[in-house]
Amino acid sequence: MLASTPTSLTGNELDKPMAIQSPSLQNFVNKLLEAFRRGTEHRCVDEKEVNEIFELFTHSSEENERIGLDLIQPYCYVDPTKNYTRNLITENEHFSLMVLCWNPHAKSCIHAHGGMLFYSLLTI
Repeated sequence: MLASTPTSLTGNELDKPMAIQSPSLQNFVNKLLEAFRRGTEHRCVDEKEVNEIFELFTHSSEENERIGLDLIQPYCYVDPTKNYTRNLITENEHFSLMVLCWNPHAKSCIHAHGGMLFYSLLTI
């Protein structure tokens, strides 16, 4: 499952993502895709539904459904020359799913992310 260097977003360049090997991570992506497709049909993504999907998969009591660090680890490439590295898990016409890895002691000023609606935070 580990690639030598996961795909990362550098500057304005978007590389192809790694293939998703984990069934639970693929299930998570599929559930998000279903929610976003329904939202597109109704011209409004249900924020509550998307948050519930994140909650279900990041806090599930079912070990085979939980998305934890072990499943995200293959996407945790860090470029030591940058404050952080954006690693693409998957993208489609509705959303991009990324893991952002920050270097120790890296800083960023307060700023907005125009158009970004959802995020989840895992820390180690």
